[in-house]
Order: sequence, then structure tokens, then C-alpha cells
Amino acid sequence: MSFAATRKGVSLPFGNDAVLLDLLCSEARRKKDREITFDRAKELLEMLELEDTTSGRSYQRVRERLVRLASVVISVSRAQAGFNVRLVDSWDFSTNKEAKTESQGAKRLFPYAIRFSQEFFEDLMSYYVPIPEKVLVAFKSNPTEYHLMKRITHRALVARSESVIPWDELREELGNRDSNASRFKGDVRKVLQKLALAWMDMPLSFTEGKLGLEVHPKQVKVLP
Repeated sequence: MSFAATRKGVSLPFGNDAVLLDLLCSEARRKKDREITFDRAKELLEMLELEDTTSGRSYQRVRERLVRLASVVISVSRAQAGFNVRLVDSWDFSTNKEAKTESQGAKRLFPYAIRFSQEFFEDLMSYYVPIPEKVLVAFKSNPTEYHLMKRITHRALVARSESVIPWDELREELGNRDSNASRFKGDVRKVLQKLALAWMDMPLSFTEGKLGLEVHPKQVKVLP
């Protein structure tokens, strides 16, 4: 799959934008609803301490993140065929705080900020594993640890046989250029320790091996 931003002057989401997209996907899968409100998007960012709630620009920054998400198109190639999928099919970035009163002739066009496209929600997100809120809170304010946690927990939940995630593969996926292998393994241990407190049986699916993180498929309970 490849990704492109269709709006002029709007870049692809990365960093905390990518974390927000992951949070919104989890929210949509949990509720089985393609529509995400502006307030819920802001609440999720604040819950992870990824947005400064003391700043008067917090609403503006959340809206800027949603604009970037709404511009994404995913190009998918399968065998000899391919297709493009819009991430979002409709949006309304006005906020209750900024909107005029209905008596002045203005109101929100939609009751939601973004609505994931049906193709994205039913096809590309069909395998998506929601992350429980208490696990999200355990990894708040650290996007790197969050991405690592998401990567390994998803592998544990969908794997059907014993496998290994190579250390180099994990480092590259996180954009980690630290050549110190021992230090990186220590970072992985920290993630597993946090998981042990928030998702007790999840760490049982992993063993630190010489070649990488060994994954042992188990019946891990998917938390609400």
C-alpha cells in the first residue's frame, strides 16, 4: 500500500497525527461507527497528553490534524489489480466554540468532524484490533512507546503460529536510528512491563530472543 495527500499544501500525517489516526480507528472499530466527532478527537488527544489543553490554539491544532487525515488517499495493489481508497469521505471542521448560533443562519453541516469512507472501514480496517482505553492511558505522552506497543500487540492477536519480529525490523519501523541493540531491547522491555500492568496476559505472548521478539500465539482476551 502507498499513501498520498490530495489537498494542495497539506502533508501526509506523521508523528502525533499518525497516533490520532490510530486512536480514531480504534474508536470506530469499538463503536462500529464510521463517524467521529470533533470533541471526541480532541478528548482522545488530551487523554494521551498529546495536545496542550492550556493553549487557546488547541482547537485549531486538532482541526489541522483532522484536515491532514481527511486529505489522505490509500493506493492498494493486490496481485494484478489495484484501487484507490479515500480515508475520509465527508467532514465538517467547524466547532461548537466557533460556530454562530442557528438564529444567525449558521449551523454544522454534519454532526461529526470526519466520517471514514465505507471502503476503508469495511475493507482495510476489517482486521483492525481496537486498543482498550486503559492501555492507551498507560502509554500516554510517549508516541514511540505507543507505536511499539501497537505493533507487537497486533501481531500477538492476529498471529496463528510461532514467529519472530526481528530487532532491526522493529527499529526501522519506529524510525529508530540508535545502533545500540541493548538499549533498544531495554526500550522493548519497558513496553512489556507497562503492558503487564494494563493488559495482564498480553506479555505472555512474547519472549526476548537472540534474533528478535518471539511471538507465541495465545488466546489473549481482547479487552473492552
